[in-house]
Amino acid sequence: MVESKPTIGYWGIRGLGQYARYVFEAAGVEYVDKRYTDGTEWFGKDKPASPCLLPNLPYFTYKNVAISESDSIVRQAARIFKPELLGKSDAEQALVDNIFSFVMKWNAKLRTLSYQADVTDEQRAKALSESAV
Repeated sequence: MVESKPTIGYWGIRGLGQYARYVFEAAGVEYVDKRYTDGTEWFGKDKPASPCLLPNLPYFTYKNVAISESDSIVRQAARIFKPELLGKSDAEQALVDNIFSFVMKWNAKLRTLSYQADVTDEQRAKALSESAV
């Protein structure tokens, strides 16, 4: 059953759900923040019962909407709760999409560096100075 408050569910360690949380905060929307720390809860209980077509983390549920994938979630949450975040004109919407795509690629690159134990400070500094695209 989908709750009356929007729900965002994700692993508590990766940060991919944070973008949707920013949208909820910007819109002043109360939401359920479901953070998974135990794989058995997600894989054994919630994933098999998920209403999402592609059950994965992060996920977003609200009324008749049940989706996964962080970039889709952010856009949908903004569309529902604060559409002006997506831009008011075609040019603004294109710019928002452009910047958001860049940020998501950069995030993926930085996350990869953050979770590798053998990455040097020089490699991190180089990655920060380079474009993600």
